Formats: sequence, C-alpha cells, structure tokens
Amino acid sequence: MYTFVVNHQLAGAEALRLCQDLSRIPVAGSPPSLQLCLRRVRELDANGCAALVRVFSRLAVSGGTLVLTDVTEPVHNTLAEVGLDAVLDVYPLGSQATTEMALEVSGPHSFSNIGPLR
Repeated sequence: MYTFVVNHQLAGAEALRLCQDLSRIPVAGSPPSLQLCLRRVRELDANGCAALVRVFSRLAVSGGTLVLTDVTEPVHNTLAEVGLDAVLDVYPLGSQATTEMALEVSGPHSFSNIGPLR
C-alpha cells in the first residue's frame, strides 16, 4: 500500500496537480492500494472531488483501492454532500482504522503536492 499525506487543499489547481502526481504511481502487477492522509486538508471543492474520483477509477480498473484517512470534518461533510463517502473508504481524523493503516506504510514516497506519512 502506498501512503501519502496531502500537504495542500483539495481545491482548484492544487487538486488537479494532486491527480497528476498520483497518476505517476505504478498500477501494474498486484492490485494497487493507495492511502491518502487528509489530516492537513480543510477544503475540498468540485475539482478535489473530481480528482479523487479520477484516482479511484484508475485504481479500480486494476482491482485496486483508494482509502482516505484522517479526514477532517469539513472534508468529510463535503464528501457526504456529494455521496463520495458511500463510494470511497473514508476514515475520520484519529480513528482506530487510520492508526492501524499507518503501520502498513510501504516506504517513503514524495511528489510535488504530497509527502510521505510521518
């Protein structure tokens, strides 16, 4: 499982850059699993939702999964408003599942818009 901390808001051009950065993660071989830690994200707009859907779709085609962890309340509210909380695996900030998944980090990964889990 690849695990990343999103360092910017999932809004506007920043959300589109995130999608571009995540498209560089290899999906060949075993089903790819991606965990995005959103503890630093306070804003999620339509561009951010679209970016998450694109990443989810790309992974799903290969049998992979997208998991959102440490989701802040404002971001969770937006996900719920648009129904993405029913499609994506979403874990609120500080949940037990988030803590357990953090132990599965596969190594340091860094892209321009995201950083490794620390």
